[in-house]
Amino acid sequence: MGNMDTFTEITRTVVGNKHLVVYTAAFSSSYATGGDALTGANLGLDNIDFLIAEPKSGYTFDYDHDNATLLAYRNPAVAADIALTDEGLTAAIGIAAAGANLQSGVAGPTATTNAPVTQAAGALAQVTAAVNLSSIVVRIMALG
Repeated sequence: MGNMDTFTEITRTVVGNKHLVVYTAAFSSSYATGGDALTGANLGLDNIDFLIAEPKSGYTFDYDHDNATLLAYRNPAVAADIALTDEGLTAAIGIAAAGANLQSGVAGPTATTNAPVTQAAGALAQVTAAVNLSSIVVRIMALG
């Protein structure tokens, strides 16, 4: 488990019998799968009942209460938006073999219908282990 490096208090107030705090927190230079450690003690609290962290630089964050860690997520890498395939159009539009000239006087494409390419929806992917997130400083609001 990695450790978040720097915590800076911005504000603190009392709400009922709880403390509400806002901090900035810097991630470690080697993110750990399962998140960087973040406990109530890091924020001057006995415990963390509720915590939210602002999205930052394309990352989204989630607090894991069971393991006292802040997890970082981002969109998974997508290899390609559209995969093109040859459905008999190569000859129809006059594309010759590699290195050869385009054919002239070839009739246009025939009526071919291609279904739109869609990408399935999915959850954000957790940042992989050992990624350097030390340039990411997030604002955290916690109640405890």
